Amino acid sequence: LLRRAWRNFPQYEGEIREKVNSFLKKFPEEPELLFLQGEILVKKGEKKESVEVAEKLLFSGHTEKARRLAELIKENFPDFHQGKLLYGILWMEEPEKAQELIREALRENPKLIPLFFREMDYVLRKKQEWAPHGVKVYEALEDLNLPPFAYNFALAEAYCLAKNWERASLYYIKGLKRERDRKDFILKQVSKYLEESPEVHFILADIYLFFGEYPSVKREVLSAVSKDENLRQRAITYFTGIIKRKEDVKEFYEAVLELLSDGGYYEEVIEYGRKALEHVPEEERKRIYFYLGVAYGKTGNYRSSAELIEKGVEEEVLDKGIEYLEEFYTASGKEPSVVQALSHLHRMRKNYERCAELLYELAHIKPEMRQDVKKEMEELVDESPVNGTVRLYRGVLMLEDGEGEGEEEIKKGLKFSPELGDSAISLLKDIRNLLCGRVLLELLKKKGKDEDALEVTLQLAEKFPEHLSEFTPVLKELGEKLELPPEKLMKICELFRKDGKNEWTAEFLEKLLEKEPGYAERIYSWLDEDEDKSIMLVRIHSVLLLGRKEEALKLSWRFLELHPQDAEKLRPWAEEIGDSLLLSALYLELGEYTRAIETIKALPLKERKEYLEKLLEKDPGMEEGRLELSYILFLEGEKEKAKENLRVLKEDSELKRVLLWSLGAGERPSLEEIERVRKKILEDKIELEEEPERRFFMLIKKGDYARAEEIAKEKKRLLPCLYERKGELLPAFYLSLACGDEDTLLRVTGKMGLSAFALALSINKGKGFPPPAAQKIIWKEVRE
Repeated sequence: LLRRAWRNFPQYEGEIREKVNSFLKKFPEEPELLFLQGEILVKKGEKKESVEVAEKLLFSGHTEKARRLAELIKENFPDFHQGKLLYGILWMEEPEKAQELIREALRENPKLIPLFFREMDYVLRKKQEWAPHGVKVYEALEDLNLPPFAYNFALAEAYCLAKNWERASLYYIKGLKRERDRKDFILKQVSKYLEESPEVHFILADIYLFFGEYPSVKREVLSAVSKDENLRQRAITYFTGIIKRKEDVKEFYEAVLELLSDGGYYEEVIEYGRKALEHVPEEERKRIYFYLGVAYGKTGNYRSSAELIEKGVEEEVLDKGIEYLEEFYTASGKEPSVVQALSHLHRMRKNYERCAELLYELAHIKPEMRQDVKKEMEELVDESPVNGTVRLYRGVLMLEDGEGEGEEEIKKGLKFSPELGDSAISLLKDIRNLLCGRVLLELLKKKGKDEDALEVTLQLAEKFPEHLSEFTPVLKELGEKLELPPEKLMKICELFRKDGKNEWTAEFLEKLLEKEPGYAERIYSWLDEDEDKSIMLVRIHSVLLLGRKEEALKLSWRFLELHPQDAEKLRPWAEEIGDSLLLSALYLELGEYTRAIETIKALPLKERKEYLEKLLEKDPGMEEGRLELSYILFLEGEKEKAKENLRVLKEDSELKRVLLWSLGAGERPSLEEIERVRKKILEDKIELEEEPERRFFMLIKKGDYARAEEIAKEKKRLLPCLYERKGELLPAFYLSLACGDEDTLLRVTGKMGLSAFALALSINKGKGFPPPAAQKIIWKEVRE
């Protein structure tokens, strides 16, 4: 409608134009509106503005309309060469037609050449899909003798827009050959494409190569590979190609060696590395040595590897060198040359902790280097005086060599780095000598690792028996703190005993017996015949646990004999044994006379007298003891001694009164008192009597038939009398008859009322038994 209005009513052109512009504000890329705007501008003679509209149509994707508008511009302005040029460029999709139109425009007006380059560049950047067509157009126009630098630069840019980086590089170089002073401009322009592809680094590398800036060449190519690993092969080929032309440039060797090394081509690294050594001066070989060292390490030649890496390392590759040598350190099983080189690299990096650790290892792997290592350790201390790790390793090394100053060095290390306590313990755990052991033990105790300290002390005691007395107190201290298993306790006891610490041995054995009574037999056998007082007490305890009281009693008597001054220690075992004789002797030794009299009175009369006399020697005023002694003297018939002792007594008692009366030295006591004492006297006389038959009749008299029967079982002829007294007349009759005990037989038959038999027996006493006729009468009575 607007186009029709514009054509039919030209007088309203201004209003129509305003309307078109108004609509374009709302729809800026509407092709019909743009084309109408262009038509109006052409009609108005506004050349440049109409060209701008044509470009808008092109860049908004309406190529055909842009061409139509450009054709209108060309027809309406035949002398407007920019319009002709634009028209040619707009046919870029048909390169042959485009180059003809452009060629015609440029021939008509060579001054358009700068405009041509600008318009082409502008269009190709806006329509990058046309870049390959633009390349063809440029190449077709080569015969026009366009400005060399501008032409090569434009063609290179077109190749860049077409992503053909290698061709672009070629034309950039061609341009620079024409104008070398445009280097910075080209570098800046090329760098703009770096975000599009890492291959652009190769263009930059070519430019630097052209100018002989080899370090920059190396940098750019390696940057490309770092961004895209797929470019590694190309980069290697790139450098090997250059090396064929420039054999003495170290940077190219360094670059190819780095690329080969990082790619894992170690055989090739060695090949090119050797070649490089032939062409690169000695003073420039550092990096070559480095990569050769890496390759040797990767192929298992660790000694050469360490030497070359250390020889070739520089600040830029120091971390890499450390990384490689750490790898070879593990792979080689700590090859000395690798350890040494690695320590030096860590020192360069001022990583003194790892350096010190490696030097310490080197001193053990290669003992002949210990002095060199110690010297280097000293240098490390000078470089880092408050480094705890360095001090620690140096101190341990000194201790291992028997230098006591090492202990002070370790203390300094732990002062600077307290967290290294466990590391110090770990380094010293092998206990290479007595000094190491002592320091290790101290560290463990300080950290409260009592169980570990105990183990170390046991090891020290075994390794250094001549210093046993130094370690037994530590064993005692730790053993008292810890709950130890039986075997550990036994081991400690063996060491105590070996060191002559019998009291400690006994203390720990008692601890063991309390926990594990089953060890009693083993302990008893182990202690054997040892008569040390402490050991003897353990032997007594052990044998008691085994239930062998008689043996325990025997040992206790031996203990009391050998160690009377330690009688108190025997008390618990003596009381457990419960032997009155032992207890009497014990209490007498201890001066506990009240308890002694109790146990003495429980003794048999024979032993009682002896211990009463001992008691009275120690305590003459013990009246109870003296009364008891007087009684025994009375029983033994020593009446004067008994009387003498009784008269000394101050306290009155029933026994005293009866005894004095019996001795004719006192008033008559009551019948009850006499009877009670008589029974006691009888009982004690029975005990004193050694003759069995007399003791038998005394027991019969007392009425103690059970004990009498025990004697009669041994003395068979006493049985008739026993049964007679028990009132069992029939057994008494037969037994007396069988034994020929005529006296008993006479009494029994009398009691049984067997008068005829008793008469016959009386008549024939001593002449044998009655004749058969008389026996018939007797047996008849017996049966009745």
